[in-house]
Amino acid sequence: MAYTFLLVDGAASAAERAEKLLALAGPGGEVLRASSGPAAIAQLDDLPVPPSLVFVDFQMPGMNVIEFLAAIRMRNALQGLPVAVCATSIADREVVSCYRLGVCAVLLEPLSRHDLQAVIAEWARPSRRHPRAASLTRPGPDERRHVA
Repeated sequence: MAYTFLLVDGAASAAERAEKLLALAGPGGEVLRASSGPAAIAQLDDLPVPPSLVFVDFQMPGMNVIEFLAAIRMRNALQGLPVAVCATSIADREVVSCYRLGVCAVLLEPLSRHDLQAVIAEWARPSRRHPRAASLTRPGPDERRHVA
């Protein structure tokens, strides 16, 4: 099955590591990257078809996870979008807030292939690629990458 993942992380090294793990956990998938919450929202708004699953860093730049989740849940096309939060540490009350806003998983970093595989198996929806999807996305610092 083909999957498209959106990975939101302001730390390039952490994003690269997560992308490599996604290559192992969800082979053949496509990884879109955004370096901040606002960039991810803009990218989601521009995509003709939502990604299969979104992975967001709890400490992402530009907005906090609660604001990010609230923003995407206000958009009809994204209300059912599965979102997993990745964090090095997170308070119990923040975990509860995330789940109340519809997060499918909270993953503790460093991420493991096993954890990613479990989340993908349970929550990722196969991509329903629009035939013009590639021509409708903007190139730039938030890159489109294919996972081998």
